[in-house]
Amino acid sequence: MNKSFDDFRPTHIVYKNLKTALATYRGILTAGGWEPVPTGATLKIGMTDDRVPVLRKRLSISGDLGNASTDATFFDEQVEKAVKHF
Repeated sequence: MNKSFDDFRPTHIVYKNLKTALATYRGILTAGGWEPVPTGATLKIGMTDDRVPVLRKRLSISGDLGNASTDATFFDEQVEKAVKHF
Protein backbone atom coordinates (compact mmCIF):
# COMPACT_ATOMS: atom_id res chain seq x y z
CA MET A 1 0.00 0.00 0.00
CA ASN A 2 1.54 3.29 -1.12
CA LYS A 3 -0.16 6.28 0.48
CA SER A 4 1.11 9.82 0.44
CA PHE A 5 1.81 11.64 3.69
CA ASP A 6 -1.14 13.93 2.96
CA ASP A 7 -3.46 10.98 3.48
CA PHE A 8 -2.30 10.77 7.08
CA ARG A 9 -2.76 14.44 8.04
CA PRO A 10 -5.37 14.98 10.73
CA THR A 11 -8.64 16.43 9.49
CA HIS A 12 -10.12 17.38 12.86
CA ILE A 13 -11.19 21.03 13.24
CA VAL A 14 -9.03 21.47 16.35
CA TYR A 15 -5.95 20.49 14.35
CA LYS A 16 -6.88 22.95 11.62
CA ASN A 17 -7.41 25.73 14.18
CA LEU A 18 -4.01 25.00 15.75
CA LYS A 19 -2.35 25.22 12.35
CA THR A 20 -4.03 28.56 11.73
CA ALA A 21 -2.90 29.86 15.13
CA LEU A 22 0.64 28.67 14.48
CA ALA A 23 0.70 30.53 11.16
CA THR A 24 -0.58 33.68 12.91
CA TYR A 25 2.12 33.55 15.60
CA ARG A 26 4.83 32.80 13.05
CA GLY A 27 3.68 35.90 11.16
CA ILE A 28 3.96 37.96 14.34
CA LEU A 29 7.48 36.59 14.86
CA THR A 30 8.45 37.41 11.27
CA ALA A 31 7.18 40.97 11.75
CA GLY A 32 9.48 41.43 14.75
CA GLY A 33 7.60 39.65 17.50
CA TRP A 34 6.56 41.49 20.58
CA GLU A 35 8.14 42.89 23.67
CA PRO A 36 8.01 40.54 26.68
CA VAL A 37 5.74 41.63 29.51
CA PRO A 38 7.93 42.18 32.59
CA THR A 39 7.34 39.93 35.57
CA GLY A 40 5.62 41.18 38.67
CA ALA A 41 2.61 40.77 40.88
CA THR A 42 -0.56 39.37 39.34
CA LEU A 43 -2.49 42.11 37.57
CA LYS A 44 -6.10 42.52 38.67
CA ILE A 45 -8.97 44.71 37.53
CA GLY A 46 -8.62 48.23 38.89
CA MET A 47 -4.83 48.16 39.19
CA THR A 48 -2.56 50.71 37.56
CA ASP A 49 0.79 49.29 36.53
CA ASP A 50 3.62 50.19 34.14
CA ARG A 51 3.38 46.69 32.62
CA VAL A 52 -0.14 47.24 31.33
CA PRO A 53 0.87 49.29 28.22
CA VAL A 54 3.24 46.48 27.19
CA LEU A 55 0.47 43.95 27.77
CA ARG A 56 -2.03 46.06 25.80
CA LYS A 57 0.37 46.34 22.87
CA ARG A 58 1.03 42.61 22.87
CA LEU A 59 -2.68 41.79 22.99
CA SER A 60 -3.34 44.24 20.16
CA ILE A 61 -0.65 42.63 17.99
CA SER A 62 -2.14 39.18 18.58
CA GLY A 63 -5.61 40.47 17.72
CA ASP A 64 -7.02 39.73 21.17
CA LEU A 65 -7.54 43.36 22.19
CA GLY A 66 -9.49 45.82 20.11
CA ASN A 67 -9.18 49.56 20.57
CA ALA A 68 -7.79 50.53 23.95
CA SER A 69 -10.39 52.67 25.64
CA THR A 70 -8.94 53.85 28.95
CA ASP A 71 -5.71 54.95 30.60
CA ALA A 72 -2.95 52.80 29.11
CA THR A 73 -1.62 51.85 32.56
CA PHE A 74 -5.05 50.83 33.90
CA PHE A 75 -5.89 47.12 33.98
CA ASP A 76 -9.58 47.09 33.17
CA GLU A 77 -12.25 44.55 32.21
CA GLN A 78 -11.39 44.91 28.53
CA VAL A 79 -7.76 43.92 29.13
CA GLU A 80 -8.76 41.05 31.41
CA LYS A 81 -11.15 39.73 28.75
CA ALA A 82 -8.39 39.98 26.13
CA VAL A 83 -5.95 38.08 28.37
CA LYS A 84 -8.51 35.31 28.86
CA HIS A 85 -9.14 35.17 25.11
CA PHE A 86 -5.42 34.92 24.39
